[in-house]
Amino acid sequence: MRKECPICGKGFDAPPSGARTCSRECACKLKSRSHTGVPKGSWNQDRAAVERNLPGLRRHAAMNRDRIMTDPRNRRGPQHHTSALWVLRDPAGAEWRVNNLKDWARTHAHLFGQEDGEPGAVRVCSGIQQVKQSMLGRRRNAVASYKGWTLVSWSGRADQS
Repeated sequence: MRKECPICGKGFDAPPSGARTCSRECACKLKSRSHTGVPKGSWNQDRAAVERNLPGLRRHAAMNRDRIMTDPRNRRGPQHHTSALWVLRDPAGAEWRVNNLKDWARTHAHLFGQEDGEPGAVRVCSGIQQVKQSMLGRRRNAVASYKGWTLVSWSGRADQS
């Protein structure tokens, strides 16, 4: 690609995303123009101010974390503020009404051939989410079920129903 140097006006060959100037000298001049008025080491000064205040920031973060975790809506379980209602159908045809899919999957992953606990729950949720995304038309390779389980319906949040 043929470009024109913004400093000296000379034409030069450069890849489409490559050099903006024809030479190293012109690149230095362009950089000095674009950085005029920016004090040297200003980023380092800002970083130093943050470092000086770090103990205070950590103390406030710990207080906020404690305050947030005392609210039961922020803890694991069906009461979590982002929990949704899911209706699943197992391979035998029985319907399961689930409030907070991930919390339910932690104790029911064995129904999907996974170990109960966090790793199994993550796999189960991922599989059910793929079914949901397929139903919404957002997956190129659509899937209708996960390990024989199908998704009947879902709602945004449990407290909205």
